[in-house]
Amino acid sequence: MYNILSFARLLSLCGLLLVGFAQPAPAEELRYDSARDWRQWQLPLGAVELTPDGTIKPVAIHKNINAALGGGIRRVGSNPSAAPLVLDGDPATGWSPDPQSPREDWFIEIDLGRAISAYRVNLVFDQAAAPFELFDLLLSTGEHQVDVVDVPIEGTLVYRIVERYKANGRHRVTFELDQPLHTPIQFVRVANLKRVPGARLVEVEVEAFGDNLLTGLLERGGFIDISTAIEMESHTVTLANAFPLIDGDLTTRFVQKNEPRASFDVHGHITVDLGGTYGVDHVRIVGGVVVRHGFRFTEPRGFPFRYYEVLTSDGSLSPDGTRMWTKHFGSWSSSAVHRRGMADHFFPATPARFVRLRWRVWDAACAFGATERDGYSYTTRSCLVTGRTEELQIFGEGYPETAVLKSPLIDLGAGKNLNAVRWRADTPPDTRLEIRTRTGNQVAEQLHYRDKNGKEITEKRWLKTPKSLRGRVDTTLTVGDDWSLWSKIYDTSGQNFQSPTPRRFLEIEARLISEGQAAALDWLAVDFSPPLADRALGEIAPAEARPGEQTEFTYYLRADGTAVDFDRLAIESTAPLRFDRAYIDGEATEVETAPTEAGFDLGFPRRIGSGQLVELRFTSTLFQQSTRFDVLLEDSRRDQIRQRAEAGDANPQIASNSNVVRIPVDERLFGNIEFSTPALTPNGDGRNDVLIVEVDLFHILVPRPLTLRIYDLGGRLLHAEQRAVKAGRQTLVWKGRAGGALVPPGLYVVEVQIEGDGGQQRARRALSLAY
Repeated sequence: MYNILSFARLLSLCGLLLVGFAQPAPAEELRYDSARDWRQWQLPLGAVELTPDGTIKPVAIHKNINAALGGGIRRVGSNPSAAPLVLDGDPATGWSPDPQSPREDWFIEIDLGRAISAYRVNLVFDQAAAPFELFDLLLSTGEHQVDVVDVPIEGTLVYRIVERYKANGRHRVTFELDQPLHTPIQFVRVANLKRVPGARLVEVEVEAFGDNLLTGLLERGGFIDISTAIEMESHTVTLANAFPLIDGDLTTRFVQKNEPRASFDVHGHITVDLGGTYGVDHVRIVGGVVVRHGFRFTEPRGFPFRYYEVLTSDGSLSPDGTRMWTKHFGSWSSSAVHRRGMADHFFPATPARFVRLRWRVWDAACAFGATERDGYSYTTRSCLVTGRTEELQIFGEGYPETAVLKSPLIDLGAGKNLNAVRWRADTPPDTRLEIRTRTGNQVAEQLHYRDKNGKEITEKRWLKTPKSLRGRVDTTLTVGDDWSLWSKIYDTSGQNFQSPTPRRFLEIEARLISEGQAAALDWLAVDFSPPLADRALGEIAPAEARPGEQTEFTYYLRADGTAVDFDRLAIESTAPLRFDRAYIDGEATEVETAPTEAGFDLGFPRRIGSGQLVELRFTSTLFQQSTRFDVLLEDSRRDQIRQRAEAGDANPQIASNSNVVRIPVDERLFGNIEFSTPALTPNGDGRNDVLIVEVDLFHILVPRPLTLRIYDLGGRLLHAEQRAVKAGRQTLVWKGRAGGALVPPGLYVVEVQIEGDGGQQRARRALSLAY
């Protein structure tokens, strides 16, 4: 094991605010509040935004955007200071060439910053003057001009789309992009050819499909992985070769380097981790321009895939541990797609963390002779599909459903008692913030081996790689063997710390869950203090109880290595508690008791020292599986310092070693149904005027509908009432009325029904009614 940072160095690395660490203050604070603090965390930037004031909030993706707003000026011939005004979204500002400059300088050239799939380009002119009368609109994918030996000339552009406008009198000129011949594009050039006094171009708009989720993928915490021979010894493509698919550059492309051939079909896949879960509804595959013998053909781009599939996954796993996928397309590509050199796949918005393109790299059946499918002729050469592709584009709408924020591994310098987690967040309806923690006393050193492209590989493969092709080796510190599992989700700010404590090391995970609206996290803090004891162990007996029956329990507590003695204990549980008595080292002790919302507090007449065995006896009725009982140590001289006892062997004579009580496995949702009377007499004499039904509900962790219905013997429903309840004893009341009036004397059927996660359960009993 490796001891990580000193506490002093933690301050410099994490930028934390730690108040009065050396003083025995009631509580100290570890706080993340400013943008500087949050930058120490692993943040999926691009999926979330870190504002200057230190707030973290998800970034929405949009449909039908003006892509020019994210672009910039590449070149301008004259009046360069005004050029950015055509991209500011303000129709009151704009650009016009200097009439004194040479005519060849009357142009402006815009770089959209990435390959854009667009519907149209709009040129907007100043309404207060005549528009440009004669001008050219030019569009480019970013292709460079080449010299006599076909070498691209750096800094040049080839504009294959040129549209001239003559005698123009419109203040808004729209050029419709022919899908897919005119798109994607990256550069827009407007060249004015005739001087018109006062004419001014105020906006250039590029109406695009939407935000491409692959833009900035790696910065957002996503990744791309390509394997080109799954059935054989899979060939993993380097990140350098895969990156052209997501770089937004139409002059780069992915090309498969190996050529697997076999007597069976061989498949490859391109898998993209979006870095978060989004509502995806459109995948576009942009084929590559044909290049042979160093010459770039000017024909439309080709489409490389024959048989392929488009799939998405939200990351859910099947019972065998493999990722579950939803297939949106799986067939042979059509001749129309091959002519276009591009494929668009639209489907209903689907939550997706992963998107996969799976294709047949080698078609074994094809290898035995030419075939024809959908008008496309397949020769033996067509049996191998190299996957030459310029771009993948993925579109959707809305906020990332889940954005995961993870703290650094935090060293508190020594074992500290972690008291509570607090935060401030904005969680509109249909959003939530989920915070979890884990703790430990040990850390381990972990080595990460990388190839020359920065992709992580195994140590064995790294050692086999020639030194000139090896990448760096990164050292990180990770959790040790004694770390706890992630805690349950904290319900409210200020809630008691849920992970084992005291501990030296801490890690925090926060998830912003958004649907329709966005959750935002302002700040987060952990309260901690010097521990009351080096170790406090607790266990409960019996470890199993029958549901719905009162049971007497004994909780055993032993604290070792106490810095100072303590004199207060609190016991908490989701089950109802009734305190009976307490013992210290087998001797009965009178204590002061005070009920609390979660259980009760105990004040002892003398302080409890290190190694003393405390027994707390109480009565409870359990309704849920794995009910937990927590005991917290307190010191009346230091308010708000509490230390939670860990489950462990507090009493060697007890075999529990747990603070959790089980109930026998039972699929029943309720039991112990009791009627206040078998005969209802609603005559106002105070005896049996109402029916009271009491029922014990089991295993209902979140509110579920509990319904009381009254039927006559003909099966007609006379009365119904429903409310949402959780596990525990519930009471239902009927006053013998239906629609406000007393029902006639006779026999009736009373039905109690509960809706559970795994189905519903009901019970019926007969009831007589007389006046």
